[in-house]
Amino acid sequence: MVKKRYETKIPIIIMTILFAIVGFFSGSKLSVFEIPIILRLCLVVIFTSISMIFNIIIHEIGHIVLGVISGYEFKELKVLSFTILKDDNGKLKIKKDTKLKGTAYGGQAVLNINSKNFHKNSMIKMFLGGGLFNLIFSIITLILIFIINNPYTNILFALNSVVGIMLFILNLVIYKSKYMLNDGYWIYSLVKDNEAVDLLLLEYLIKEGVEPNKLDDKYLNTNKEKASKYCSVALEYYRYLKAIHNLDMESGKEKIKTIIEFDSEYDITPLTGTMFTYTHDIFFYYAVIEDNIEKAKEYYDNNKSFIENSKAITKARALATYEAKINKDTEKAKLVFKEEFEKIKNNEDKGLITFEEEFTNKMLF
Repeated sequence: MVKKRYETKIPIIIMTILFAIVGFFSGSKLSVFEIPIILRLCLVVIFTSISMIFNIIIHEIGHIVLGVISGYEFKELKVLSFTILKDDNGKLKIKKDTKLKGTAYGGQAVLNINSKNFHKNSMIKMFLGGGLFNLIFSIITLILIFIINNPYTNILFALNSVVGIMLFILNLVIYKSKYMLNDGYWIYSLVKDNEAVDLLLLEYLIKEGVEPNKLDDKYLNTNKEKASKYCSVALEYYRYLKAIHNLDMESGKEKIKTIIEFDSEYDITPLTGTMFTYTHDIFFYYAVIEDNIEKAKEYYDNNKSFIENSKAITKARALATYEAKINKDTEKAKLVFKEEFEKIKNNEDKGLITFEEEFTNKMLF
């Protein structure tokens, strides 16, 4: 079994080209050569960081604004390690939150979207908002260059513009990969009504507390047009969870084959965050359902850093499985599961949380 590795070539190439263009533009057109080179380099580093954070905030605000216009209610705005949320009295509060720390996307807009108020046109507007706001504010900062025309602010505004345009392109130009869909492809999927729409609805049902064994087959076994490898595997993953939740292990064995194949083919990239959910379930499958301890241990050893450093709600089950099946220590497994479950018991995916607690106790203890 081959270890997963980080694959960042494409994002690095895109950013290098864009910033090279900005560097040329800034240097030759914006009169920044009068700034000493060391100071200029320091400003580029500082202003790039500021521009990235600013554009992440603008992007998420764009989702919120168009989401609210479409009829949804604002709940939370997460940026890096901070969360802005509305309390029970409708007042905004800021709290420190490490939940998104270390992820590449850096931000998340949370609205009161659920399976009952899910409307395609409203969702399209919401997805459109992020990239659109990045583009609008990039144009504004480009205009400010010619209004203010100061070498220091020229660097800031030029960098901010290119970061915003980059996020606009990466988010709204229709793009899919084996691993992820961008906002543009979600919009395309909503217009085409392909399988990605059913995946979204399943995820909202999970958040509402629906457990895997009660997920509606009309979404699970959709005959709609395929969206991407990512969507197809995610749907198969939910079908796998439903099968094992119903203790139909033979069906589970068939369904996890697609997930194992996907897992063996792809490189995790920072753009997908730090979830690694499939890694946990594949280890659990080898150790418990297939009862192949040697194979399970080899898989765990090859993917140890992913399994142990993950933020996924399946981590508790995976670590408890290691203690119960590999180390043959049921008492320690119970303790490990209790400690890890405390960290995720208030997760928004309520249906999966209930499943993890009940299923782990049934299968391991």
